[in-house]
Amino acid sequence: MILNNYKYFIAPIESIDLTYPEALMYCAFLNIDDYFDWYIPSLKEWQFILQENKNILSQDSSYWSGSNAVSQKRIWTISENSKNIKVRHILDKCKVRAIRKELLS
Repeated sequence: MILNNYKYFIAPIESIDLTYPEALMYCAFLNIDDYFDWYIPSLKEWQFILQENKNILSQDSSYWSGSNAVSQKRIWTISENSKNIKVRHILDKCKVRAIRKELLS
């Protein structure tokens, strides 16, 4: 997928349910094909990803976004293929689907 001169890659696996701090650590240590630059997609990136990959999310699961809502202890989450966007506390548990991007030359 390409957006704003970047090519996006989606991790082929999702995490178990994690708190937001655990999700950040999960991405920090994720190594897929010798790439270590995985991160949690922002809400805007999620919306773009879900336009291109409609069935990427597991049903009945919520996924962290990298976007703060209201405060640093509240984070936007997304579920059911972007039909349900809501705010969750950082100690709630949600899944992570990490992404990475490369600048196109």
